[in-house]
Amino acid sequence: MGSSLVVQFVFLVVLLVSITKVHADDGATSMSHVHFFRVQLNRQKMIFNVKKYGGVADGKTDNSKAFIDAWTQACQNNGGGVVLFPAGKYLVKPVVFTGGCKGPMVVQIKGTLLAPVEVKSSIDINHWITFQYVDNLVINGGGSLDGQGPSAWPYNNCMNDPHCKRLPTESSRVQIQDVKFSNIWGSSTTQSAITLKCSQTNPCQKIEMRDINLVYNGPEGSAHSACTNADVQFSNFKPNMPEKEVSSVLKKPRAVVRKFLARPQHEGVGAIVRRSIGRFELKYFDPFLVLDEFSVTAPAGFPDHPHRGFETVTYMLQGAVTHEDFEGHKGTIGAGDLQWMTAGRGILHSEMPAAQGTQKGLQLWINLSSKHKMIDPKYQELLSKDIAEASKDGIKVRVIAGEALGTKSPIYTRTPTMYLDFTLKQGAHLQQPIPTSWNAFVYVLEGEGIFGSSKSLPVTAHHLLLLGISGDGLETWNKSSKTLRFILVGGEPLGEPITQFGPFVMNSQEEIDQTIDDFENCVNGFEKARHWRSGDLLD
Repeated sequence: MGSSLVVQFVFLVVLLVSITKVHADDGATSMSHVHFFRVQLNRQKMIFNVKKYGGVADGKTDNSKAFIDAWTQACQNNGGGVVLFPAGKYLVKPVVFTGGCKGPMVVQIKGTLLAPVEVKSSIDINHWITFQYVDNLVINGGGSLDGQGPSAWPYNNCMNDPHCKRLPTESSRVQIQDVKFSNIWGSSTTQSAITLKCSQTNPCQKIEMRDINLVYNGPEGSAHSACTNADVQFSNFKPNMPEKEVSSVLKKPRAVVRKFLARPQHEGVGAIVRRSIGRFELKYFDPFLVLDEFSVTAPAGFPDHPHRGFETVTYMLQGAVTHEDFEGHKGTIGAGDLQWMTAGRGILHSEMPAAQGTQKGLQLWINLSSKHKMIDPKYQELLSKDIAEASKDGIKVRVIAGEALGTKSPIYTRTPTMYLDFTLKQGAHLQQPIPTSWNAFVYVLEGEGIFGSSKSLPVTAHHLLLLGISGDGLETWNKSSKTLRFILVGGEPLGEPITQFGPFVMNSQEEIDQTIDDFENCVNGFEKARHWRSGDLLD
C-alpha cells in the first residue's frame, strides 16, 4: 500500500495505551493494512450509532459529545452494546470514557476518526481518547485513526523544543494488556511514527507488534519510535524500537516491614535447609508457600516423594542435583541452572545429589489457583547459559522470571511471578519496579545491603525481608566493600484458602482427603506411582 496509508500511527497507539484494564478478545487482535481492527463478534449486540446522537461525518464538526452520549447509553444498557462510527470522517476532540458498564463494550470504527488540528483544543492535555476502568472492551471495525500530524507538527516540534506545548501524543495512569498489532504499513505523517508511553505504576503488558513498516517522508529526518514502561514483543518491525526504557526513579520505594533470619534445619534424608517461608513465624506469603536455601551432600537428598496443587522452582547455586519422576523425565540441574516444575494434578519424583561434595540451591513453592491445581504436570528448564542477563552501573541481574533492566525471561508463569537474581558491586544503587498489588520479598545470599531506605541498617546473608504493599518498587544500596547478592521475588496474590498436608496443597480439607486417597490408590493423576521407583531407590 505504501504512501496510501497516511495515518499518524502515534495516535493509533496512544488510543490503545489509554485503555485501562482492557481484556482484548482473542479473535479481535489483528490489523490488516489500513484497518484499525477487524473482528467477528460472537453474538449480536445492540447498536448505538453516533449519528443518532448528533454525530456529523464532515471532518469538521466536533463529535465528542455524540461519542460520549452514545457510549453512556451503551454502557448503561443491560448486556452492553456497540458504539458505531459509520463510514465518513469524524472530528473528535480529547475525551475520557469511564467504565462501570452493564456488559461488554465494543467501539466499532468503520470510518476515520480525526484528532483536532488547532492547538487550543489540545493544550495541556496529554491524551486523545482515553478509556478508564473498563472491562471487556473490544475496538474493531476496519476503520482508521488520523492524528492530522502535518497540521499539528509545527506546533508540537518537541524533538527540538523541550518547552513545546503538549498535543495528544502520550498517556499516563493507564494499564493495557493482551493486545496485538499486525500487518500495518505505509507512511507516518510525523517523525514520531510509533510511541508507546505507559505509566510506571501501571505498565502496558503483553503487547505484540509484528509485520509493521512505517516510514516518514518529511523534511525532519528519518522516522523514530519510543517505548517506555511497556512489555512489547516485536517481529519484523520498522522503525526500530529502542531498548525499552523504564524510569530510573521510583516514586515511592517499598519499605521493609518484616525481617527473618533463616536458620539451618534438617529436611528430607540428611539435607540441611534454611527455611524462610513455610515456618511457624511465616506460614505463607501469598502466592508463595515455601522458600528453602538447601545444602545436600551425598548420600543425603530428597528421595521419592509426591506433590499436587502447586509449582516448585529449583535454582542451583553450587554443584548439581539429579531429578527423576514417574513420567519418565530425568535430568541434571547444574550450577546456575533452573527447573520450573508444575506439579498440577500430581507428580512423584526424586531430587538427589549428582556429584561429590556439597550441592547448594534455592527451592521456591508457588501456589496454583483453584482452576489450575488439577492441570497436567509440566517442566520448564533453562541451562545457566540460557538464563537472560543484563548489566548496568555496577548491577548485574539474572532474569529467572519476569523482567529487569529491559531484559525478559522466557519462563511462563501460571501464577504471575517475578524472580530476579541481583548482584551489586560496591557503591551500586538499584531501583527495581514491582507491579502494584503484588507481594514481594528479598532473600540475601551474599554480602550485606541496605534495602527500602538509605537510613536502614545493613542486612546480611540468609535474611528474608518482606516488602510492604505500598510503593512501586525496591530500592537497594551496596555501601559495603563486599559484593552483594540477593534474590527479589514477587507474585500476584491469589486470595484463595490454603489447606496443606505435607507435599499436597489444595483449597479445602475435603480436597486434601481426596488427594491422599488418590495417592494411596494410585488414581486421578497418580496412576504411574503404583509401580514406579527412582533409580536411586532401585540401586
